[in-house]
Amino acid sequence: MSIGFGILKSVVTTGAPFSDILEAGLDDTYFEGAEKEAYQFIKTFRYKHNKYPEIKTVEVEVAGSRFRDLPTEPVDYWAALLRERKQYWILTKADREFSECIKNNDVKTGIAKLKQYHEEILLTDQAFSLKNLADVQAEVLDNHDKVQCTPGISGIPYGFKNLDQLTYGQQEGDFNVLIGQTGVCKSYFSLFTALHGYSEGYNIIFISPEMPETQIARRLLAMQMQWRDADIRKGKLSYFAVKKARQKIKEPISIEGELQDNYFKILPSGLYSDVNAITAVCSEYKPDLLVVDGFYLLKNRNIRSNSSWAEDESVIFILKNFAIKSKIPILASTQYNRQKPGKLEGARGTQSVEQVASNFFSLEFESPEDRETNKPIQSRILKTKKSREGDTMNIKFELDFNKTTIKEIAVLSGSAMYEEPEYIDDEFMAEI
Repeated sequence: MSIGFGILKSVVTTGAPFSDILEAGLDDTYFEGAEKEAYQFIKTFRYKHNKYPEIKTVEVEVAGSRFRDLPTEPVDYWAALLRERKQYWILTKADREFSECIKNNDVKTGIAKLKQYHEEILLTDQAFSLKNLADVQAEVLDNHDKVQCTPGISGIPYGFKNLDQLTYGQQEGDFNVLIGQTGVCKSYFSLFTALHGYSEGYNIIFISPEMPETQIARRLLAMQMQWRDADIRKGKLSYFAVKKARQKIKEPISIEGELQDNYFKILPSGLYSDVNAITAVCSEYKPDLLVVDGFYLLKNRNIRSNSSWAEDESVIFILKNFAIKSKIPILASTQYNRQKPGKLEGARGTQSVEQVASNFFSLEFESPEDRETNKPIQSRILKTKKSREGDTMNIKFELDFNKTTIKEIAVLSGSAMYEEPEYIDDEFMAEI
């Protein structure tokens, strides 16, 4: 049975929009031989004449096309079969190439091919859909009712009271960006937010292209135990302190007496420096939050360009698109250019960063002298450059490096935090 002809017959005979095929995540790469020719002919005919051709017309125009004996089933039925067939093609091709790599003892190429075909298979499950306004507005009201029944932070909290009140946490589909100069402690902010989300029972995936996983884990342990990071690194802990830490890391997360089964995964920076590999892994694990500490260091192996600007921008759009499609919020950090500290045009990724970000924060030194100091207690200012709802706020933070803690100490400026009175429709109330 030719499943490619089956899905084409479905749209032609039922008059369904040709875009139904595209919304199912299918393009011409899912068709072969005469199927592909028929796909292009029907698509062109539809756009040119604003109607579908007769089946017999397609059979006359496309040699080798076969429609007569095929049943007319829904597009989704055929789409599932087409995806499975393409996955079979990918596996067959991968099997041939893996066999060649094994034969030649070429492990490096084999690993690269494994990543490539893994990503290709994951892409076969992607689809999109156009939604009616009324349906989307119904979702808006459903979300309203959900928030009303469960007041408070509706998203994944950052772990800072005022910032969470401003943003209502990290929402599904958010691409939240933290920018700052080198040394301003963007990593500490990102690690704290990831750790807080984990302690609240959320699944976390964290990657830092510039830090090995042991360094990430050490800093997180310092935050959990409120120790100096340097004391762990230099082996200055007592026997009892190490024993206490070993007990701490084995303790399951408990929220209101209920044990949680959530995870905190660290992606190794070297293997997953390609943004496509990161999104592929997250598509499988489906975390509640993805944290990318330093996305300006990520690469896009699928882009063919000598321009670092073009590659940076492609990484930004891949992350944004993934957040929207997967409904997984992303917290990602980048940095200002050393020659233009604090200037948006100096940001890696250009102004595309601010344009596509849901929330855009700038973490800054309180004064220029703070950059050179080694004081154990320092302060930083977090400025909201852009927020989801247009609100702004400047918050002062205290960083205690003796205890590896970060906390809000003052709201310097910003939108007033108050509750609007409940809206009552007088006309509706009169009716009831």
